[in-house]
Amino acid sequence: MNLETIYFEIKDGRALTSDEQMRLKAIVFARSAEPYELSQAVLGLCLVSPPDPELADSVVDLALEYVLSEDEWQIVCAEWMVLSLSTEWHFPEKLEALCREVAARWAYSRFETLFRQCAIVIGEIAAKRHDRELFEFLRQIGIDALEADNSAIAEKAAVGCKVALEGAVADSLRVPNNIADYLHRVRFAPLQ
Repeated sequence: MNLETIYFEIKDGRALTSDEQMRLKAIVFARSAEPYELSQAVLGLCLVSPPDPELADSVVDLALEYVLSEDEWQIVCAEWMVLSLSTEWHFPEKLEALCREVAARWAYSRFETLFRQCAIVIGEIAAKRHDRELFEFLRQIGIDALEADNSAIAEKAAVGCKVALEGAVADSLRVPNNIADYLHRVRFAPLQ
């Protein structure tokens, strides 16, 4: 079964068969798939029609379990899962909770790449909901990271803040010129 082909066929409108759905679930929940294979299976499940909220929650629960394990391979899997979930699902509550959990653990070095994806998701949610508290949560992490001399995390938090202010457009994914100045001065004023 070519997962990438199935994903694009489903995206083009073909229904996922019950057999394919069972096979995709088996890949996701077997806990032994390679990260890319896992992400393709998650993407396919994201397109199940009608949407299955319990399935969505189960996938996010598994990603959170991977995050909390602090195992390097499982964290890479979680990165791919968050990317897949945020690509096709419209931010179920549990995905926000997962991203907040990762963001709150920003000092853990293995989370750096995962943190960037979560910061972008948090920024997109803040923009969509006009959520000042969520924006400030991310901005404060950036400031705390600067004070801890962790410029890599501060940059990623700044990208998330830019996404919150500008929406998920290419320009908002560029790092601001002066991270410290940006994080200290920027205020939440989403475009209407």
